[in-house]
Amino acid sequence: MTQKPTELQKFLKVHVEATDYVNTHANETAAIVSKKLGTNMNVEMEARNHIEFLAVPTPAFENNVLDMIQVQEQLGYVKNNLTIQQLFNNSFLP
Repeated sequence: MTQKPTELQKFLKVHVEATDYVNTHANETAAIVSKKLGTNMNVEMEARNHIEFLAVPTPAFENNVLDMIQVQEQLGYVKNNLTIQQLFNNSFLP
């Protein structure tokens, strides 16, 4: 991230634009996924109704990640208490 920040910012800009497209063009997105995966478009449309696509983490998303980290701590997968600042670096987002 620190070695090539310009390239990272360009990548993230495209990612934000692609996510916006997915969120604003449900039918077109379902058709693309259906064609690429060889699945039924109606299934993809229904699945799309149950998924939220985010390019920029919201506070709610970050809190959900922290909740999952707590579960992983309880299971012994994570050994230290991680903070939002350790998990997310949003400084490169457009």
